[in-house]
Amino acid sequence: MAVVVVVVVVVVVVVVVVVVVVVVVGVVLVVAVVVVEGSLNSKLPTIWTVEKQSRVVKPAERRCNSAKVRRKKIHRRQVLEKSRNAVFFQ
Repeated sequence: MAVVVVVVVVVVVVVVVVVVVVVVVGVVLVVAVVVVEGSLNSKLPTIWTVEKQSRVVKPAERRCNSAKVRRKKIHRRQVLEKSRNAVFFQ
């Protein structure tokens, strides 16, 4: 009877040890995957990363940019017109 109790205790201890080892290995693997994924994220070439995020231009910024472009075009036109006038009306 004592041998059966010892065998049962040994089996229970072995099962507990195996479960603890499996849990510890699982946690270590999860931590390793998170660390490796985070460190590789910035080191991979662009072809391996997720699509580049396109810059979303807000409507107000678009209006501001279009106004700037308009002012630049007007300025260029005025400069060109002044240079033409300088050549023809001397």
